[in-house]
Formats: sequence, structure tokens, C-alpha cells
Amino acid sequence: MKGQFRGVFTIPPAVYHQDLSVDYEGIRRCVRFCLDCGAHGIVIPVYATEYFVLDDEERKKIVEVTVREVNGKAPVLAGVTSAYVGRAVDLAQHAQAVGADGIIAAPPHLMKVTEPELYDYYRRINDAVSIPIMIQHLFPPLGTVMSARFIMRLIRELDNIGYLKEESPRTNAMISAILEIDSETPSGLQGIMGGNGARNIIEEYQRGICGTMPPSQFTDVIVDVWNLLEKGDASGAFELHSKVLPALLFGGTYPIISYKHMLKKRGILDFAGCRPAGWPEMDELSFAMLDRIMESVKPFLRVI
Repeated sequence: MKGQFRGVFTIPPAVYHQDLSVDYEGIRRCVRFCLDCGAHGIVIPVYATEYFVLDDEERKKIVEVTVREVNGKAPVLAGVTSAYVGRAVDLAQHAQAVGADGIIAAPPHLMKVTEPELYDYYRRINDAVSIPIMIQHLFPPLGTVMSARFIMRLIRELDNIGYLKEESPRTNAMISAILEIDSETPSGLQGIMGGNGARNIIEEYQRGICGTMPPSQFTDVIVDVWNLLEKGDASGAFELHSKVLPALLFGGTYPIISYKHMLKKRGILDFAGCRPAGWPEMDELSFAMLDRIMESVKPFLRVI
């Protein structure tokens, strides 16, 4: 894929049948929805796709299904994060073989590795493929906080690593720090993408991100916000973003499960269940608030 990865690279969810087996047709439907919304790229399977409760064969098939459904209409980045680097390498090589345009990898989850171990993790992924690699700097407990200098060392020394998805506890400061280091000593950095559900997209854009990676339930609205920013209409972007911010904040309170219920209310999903992973439970009051939120954002949804 030539050129910079730029814009809204949205994340479809893992979709299940009632017995919690993977519903690949449901995933295709979500991917089509994202494309209809104008997504500039697709990212799967990552945190918002419940990658940590999927086995490797399910993860591989999800990437295959997505690449086929997208069919070159937008870049596809495949998530390869694993507790063991050998599995990450295998997933990365598979993603490249089936046509993914890039891969994204957070540090190994479960165990917190040392800096030398982390360097080796990214080095081995880097050496296994020839497509672009994005580091995901993810908040704990799934993620490991890294220093800006260490991240830039990875980008400077490992040829295929050129992107960062920044969503650590100090996201805004880290974006500025990374870009400042790169301006002082060019490193091969190709871009930084924001995360955190696009809740802070306006300030992140002002700090210099090249895109954002939100979950998919409001892809059309986030694309519209991004396009306004790209046109230089910061006021219009701020006004539109403020209209949907309560919905984005609700998603942060009830991650994953609320994303799916929002997609169900939009007619994209038939079943909104998640595999057990300790998600916050939604009760009667939560669902009442969800109904109110969906009604409030309805005027701003393009894809009905």
C-alpha cells in the first residue's frame, strides 16, 4: 500500500452466534458497514475485536474474511498482538500472505516484559514481514507503558516499523513528545494514530496525528468529524464531535458490550454478546441510557 495510512481506520467487533462461536458472515456485514460509512481503513482483530479471547485460527480467518470483503477498497491492518512472540510472528506472516496491507502489534499481554525482551519482540516481527508495522502503545493492564525514546528507537532501527497508535495514559503528551523527537532527529516515523474511542480526536489532530482508530459503531460520524478537520473546519468538527461525545463516553464506560448493542440498534448485528472477559455489566438503567444516547445521535448518522 503506497502513501501514508491516514484517516479513520475503524475497528469492527468480533461477532458471535448465540453459542459464542464466531459469526464470520456477521463480521463481513460489519466490515461492509464500515466501508459504507466511508472508513479510510479497517483494523482487525485488536482490543475492540476481543482478540485475547479468540484462538489463532479464528484470528486468521477473521483477517482472511476482512481482506476478501474489503477487496482493495481501503487498507487492512491485521492485529497480531500475542503473549508469545512466536505466535505474533506466525500471525504476522499469515496476514501478509493473505493480503493485509500492514500489521499492528501491542507489547505482549499478560506478562510485563523487560525493554530488551520488548525490543526482541518487535525485532522478530519486523524481520518476519515486509509490510508496514504499527506499534500499539496501549494502556495497562493489557498494554505496557513505553518511553518516547524507546518507541523512537524501535522506529529508527527496525525498517518496517513506521507507525504508532498512541493510547497510553499520557496520550496527548506522548504524541507531542514523539513528534518533537522526530523533528529533531528524523527517524522514519510515518505517522501517529489516536485511539481511545476517538473521544479526544480534536486535540489529537491539533497535535499532529495522521488518523484515528475507533470502534466501529459510529464510524460515519467520526469520518465526518475527520473530514471536517482535514478541510480546515475545526469549528464544524468540534460542534459535530460535541454532539456525539456523550455516546463516545458511554462506550468508554461500557467497552465492547455497548459497542455491540449500538451496532445492534443500528441494524448491523443480530446478537450483541461477548465472550466472558470481565466486561462491565449493563443493567436496566444502562440500557435506558443507551436508548437515550442512540436517539440523541440519530440525526448525525449517515448510514441507516
